Amino acid sequence: MGRRKIPPPPTIPKISEICVIKEKELLVGTIFAKDSPSQRSWLDIQLKFLRATTQDFDHITILYSNIESDYFNKNSEVIRLNSGITDSRAHVTGLNLLSDIFRSRRNVYRNFLFLDSDAFPIRNDWQSVLSSKMTQHDIAIPLRTENLETRLHSSILYAKREALNGLEFKISQVGNDLIGYPEADVLVNPYQNKCGNVFTLVRSNKNNIHPVLCGVYYDCFYHHCCGSGRMYNLRSRDYWDTFFEKDVDVGSFTKELFDNPTDFVKHLAGWSPINYPNF
Repeated sequence: MGRRKIPPPPTIPKISEICVIKEKELLVGTIFAKDSPSQRSWLDIQLKFLRATTQDFDHITILYSNIESDYFNKNSEVIRLNSGITDSRAHVTGLNLLSDIFRSRRNVYRNFLFLDSDAFPIRNDWQSVLSSKMTQHDIAIPLRTENLETRLHSSILYAKREALNGLEFKISQVGNDLIGYPEADVLVNPYQNKCGNVFTLVRSNKNNIHPVLCGVYYDCFYHHCCGSGRMYNLRSRDYWDTFFEKDVDVGSFTKELFDNPTDFVKHLAGWSPINYPNF
C-alpha cells in the first residue's frame, strides 16, 4: 500500500488581511455657526450638491450650538462646540478641530475637503478634474483676487492625505492686499508661503451677478459668501463702488439660490452645462 497523503495545514490569514479597512475616497467637513432654520437650509443644499456630484464620501459637521435638536445629527456626523467664541476666531477653532479629526482618519480616507457652510461642489466630475491637475500639488484652494486678497481662502480646501501633516489655521497678517492695504485674516499654514504645492482655484463665472458674491471657482465649486449671516462688509466693498452699490442685499441672492439651486448655479458657472447636476 502507498503512503497516505497528509493534507497540508489550513492557510492562516495574516492579521493585516483580517483587519483590512476599505479605504473611502473623501471625507468632507463643514463648520456651521448655529443650529437655526437658515443654517439647516445651507446644510440641505450642501448635501444635495455633494450627493449629486461626489463619489464615496462621508460628511462631518462642527456645530456651534447649544440647541439640542436632531436635525444636524440626522444628516451628518456632528461635533458640537459651545465655546462662546465668535467671528474669525470661531472659524479658526473649527478649522483646526477639523484638521485634527481628518488627521486621525487619514488611514480611512484618501482625500479631505474643508467647506464653508455656504460652499459646495457643482460639477459631476470635479474629483477627476482636480486629480488630473494635482499630480504635483498637495491642496487646491481659492485665491480670491476679486476681493483683492493675496491669501489663500479656506472657504474651500481640497487636500490629499499627505497634506494633513502640519496643516494649521491661524489669524495672522499675510502682507498687503492687491492695492497695498494690510491684509490680516485666516491663514493656511504652511501652504500660504509654499505656492509650489498649491493648485489655486480662481473665479471662473461665465456670468456674474456681483463682483465678489456668488462665486464659481475653477468650474468645480460654488461659494455664496456671507451665508452664515454676517454683514456684507468685505475688503473690496469700496473698490467696486464705482459701478456696484456698497449696500448689497445678500438675502436676495440667497433666495434666488434656494428657490432654484441647479438653474441658479448653472447660469453663473455656465461653461460646462452637461456636467452640472439636476435634482
